[in-house]
Amino acid sequence: MLDRHYNFLLPLFIITGILSAEDTELPLRAAIASALEHNLDLRIATYAPVNALDSVAIEEAQFDPSLFARASLQERKSAARSSALDQIGVVPENENRRAQAGANKRFSTGATVTLDSSTSRRYSNNNAERNPDYGSDVGLLIRQPLLKDAWSTVNLAPLARAKVTAERSLFELRSEVLDLVLNTEIAYWNLAYTRADKALIASSLALAENLLEENGERERLGLVTSLEVLQAEAEFLNQQEAIIQADRAIEDAQDVLRHAMGQTNFMETTSGEILVMSLPDSMEPLRSIGDVVKDTILSDVDAKVQEHQVEVERINRILAQDETRPNLDLTTGVT
Repeated sequence: MLDRHYNFLLPLFIITGILSAEDTELPLRAAIASALEHNLDLRIATYAPVNALDSVAIEEAQFDPSLFARASLQERKSAARSSALDQIGVVPENENRRAQAGANKRFSTGATVTLDSSTSRRYSNNNAERNPDYGSDVGLLIRQPLLKDAWSTVNLAPLARAKVTAERSLFELRSEVLDLVLNTEIAYWNLAYTRADKALIASSLALAENLLEENGERERLGLVTSLEVLQAEAEFLNQQEAIIQADRAIEDAQDVLRHAMGQTNFMETTSGEILVMSLPDSMEPLRSIGDVVKDTILSDVDAKVQEHQVEVERINRILAQDETRPNLDLTTGVT
C-alpha cells in the first residue's frame, strides 16, 4: 500500500519547468508545477513519511536475532600461610580466563530464546593435578511471558502502529499536496478574475469619459444644466478610483500567486507582471450532486487520516492495558 501512494506522489514532485518570461502567458499546469517544486513547507513534509518508514524498520528489527560476546581475565597474587609455596618462597598465583558467545531471538509471542556457549581456563602455580584446568558449556534458555508482554497481540502492536503511522503520514502528505494545488489554482484564477474585472472597469471608465465630454458640449449648447455635468464628472472620478483599486487588486493577486508558486524573493524587489490565461467564456455543465458526494467520500484524504489516527489510538489502548498486568514469566533451560 505504501508503494502505491509513492507511485501516486512521485510524478507530482518530478514536474519541473516554469515559464517566467514577462511576455509569455503562464499556463495553469506550469504554476502548479512551480508550487510543487519550490514550496518549502511541502519539502519539509516529505520527510515525515521517510521517518515513519524508518520507524517501521526499527520495530521489525525487534524480532531480528542479536549476537553477543564477552571475555574476562582475572589474575590474583596473594600469599597464604596454608600454602606449601610459602615454604619455598614462591607467591601463589591464580589466573582465570573466560570467553562467552551466543545469540538471542525474540518471537511474536514474546518468547525469548538464548543460545550461548562459553569456555574457561584456570591456571595456578600450586601443585594441582590438572593445571591448567579447562572447561566449556553450551546452554539453551527459553523465557515466555504469561501476563505482561505476552502473546502476539501485544508484541506485534508496536509494529502495527508504526505501519499505520507510516500510511497516515502518506495521506497527510497527499492532503498537503492537494491543498497546495487547490490554493495555487484559486490564486491563479483570482488573478485572471482581477484582470477581467479591470477590463470591465476600463470600459466603464471610457463610457464615463464620453458621457462627461458629451454633457460638457450639451451644457455649452444650453441643453443640460451644470448639475448633470457635475454628476458625469463624479462618475468619471469614481471610475478612475475603481481603476486604481483594480490595479491594487491585481498586484495583491500576483503576490498571492507568487507566494503559492514559491517565487518570492526576500532579498530583492519583485518586479514584472504574471500573465495568466483569460477566464473561460463558458463553464462546463455541473455534475450531479450524487456523483459529487460519492467522489468526495471516496477521495476524502482527511477522513483517511482520521481513520488511521483512530487505529493508532486503538493500538495505544492495547499497549496501555498491557502495562497494567504484572510480570509473570515461564523460564526453562538446559546447560
